[in-house]
Amino acid sequence: MIGLVCAGGATLGCDDSGDRHMSADAATSTPADAAVPPHEVPLLVLDTPPQFLMYRDGAGPWVTPERVSTEGYRLEVTTTYDVVAAWVTSEGTQAALYHFADDRFPTIYGSLPGPTSQPPPLVQVTGRMLQPGAVYMRGDSAMSTSAPWPYTLEVASGTNTAALVAVGADRMLIRRGIDVSSPAALDAIDLDSEGTPTVAKPLTLVNGPTAGETLSASLWWSGIGVPVSLATFRSPPASLVGADVLTMTFEARTARELRYCLGWYGDDRTSYALPPALTGVSFTETGDIAGATWGTVPPMMDGVALHVIAQTAEGMRLVTVEASPSWVANTGATSLAFDVSPPGFDPSWKIDLSGPYTRTLVAWRNGVRPDGIDYLNSQVFEAAHGAVARPVATRTIRPSGIRQ
Repeated sequence: MIGLVCAGGATLGCDDSGDRHMSADAATSTPADAAVPPHEVPLLVLDTPPQFLMYRDGAGPWVTPERVSTEGYRLEVTTTYDVVAAWVTSEGTQAALYHFADDRFPTIYGSLPGPTSQPPPLVQVTGRMLQPGAVYMRGDSAMSTSAPWPYTLEVASGTNTAALVAVGADRMLIRRGIDVSSPAALDAIDLDSEGTPTVAKPLTLVNGPTAGETLSASLWWSGIGVPVSLATFRSPPASLVGADVLTMTFEARTARELRYCLGWYGDDRTSYALPPALTGVSFTETGDIAGATWGTVPPMMDGVALHVIAQTAEGMRLVTVEASPSWVANTGATSLAFDVSPPGFDPSWKIDLSGPYTRTLVAWRNGVRPDGIDYLNSQVFEAAHGAVARPVATRTIRPSGIRQ
């Protein structure tokens, strides 16, 4: 998340999250006229082929699945089944254990970042605004309570054009198509003659923050950040063009917990809801096995996962355990742990639990924009042995998760 904290606790910025869970992809579905035995999963898809992959049916032996395409593997299962995968890259290692309980068609996404690249150089964008207010562009901003006033923004250069948002007391303006391949001096901003009136709307948040939680809210406008008051919501529908998308995000957090909602915005929508909190969460260490237990998981969630992350001299080390709701329902599980060692699994892919690491238990519901289904995320996070605790990434325009 690249962003700023604004008055009233609102947040604005551009989303760069890479958080990914398992998801079912309709594109992998088998044609209706294909003869598929009920016990066979036609295709397990991994978006990045792992260096290690095995599965087991129930409590049976671990076996290597048949690879049938660049990303597809065939499994034969009769009951609940487990999949273990490991990825090793120049950025680090990820070992993952997945629990399923039916013959849906899951897609597994690796969570390691791609190769590190240098960020583009910054260029200056300068100009003048004739009214008090603020300007926002590619994560940088400037504001003034007096007018006229000059501004200087430091923004990432690039061959793609950028957009600038200017906001005043009751009007706003978007300038698109700004060339940022080199420093730019823009014409003066006059909201009185160029701006679009904003529309004040009341905002209702169901299952809002408790006394111990801090609430923040933001409006995401096709990657352009716009500040939002927690008391009112301002929408400039006349400024939308083409494929512009408006979403609202809400976070209620404490030092240990986070509840999050990404909701699709429409002109007639003023109500959103945060998910319930996870309850009874505790984290465990048993030898080299990190685990987590819980009391209740919000019933509408599409999956539950344990993320254990450490930064080492060799790069990021990530251990994850993810479970579909069907597996949780079939097993009655109230805990997750990476407690398996298939033949050939390298113990060095696990995390040294005597050193600093973070651990997070998270439950989520998939967001589906065409159906107007909001993405929800509820999590508990802790730091162990001197690590810095922070929640796992939450902001994705098309959040992924287990779809079973």
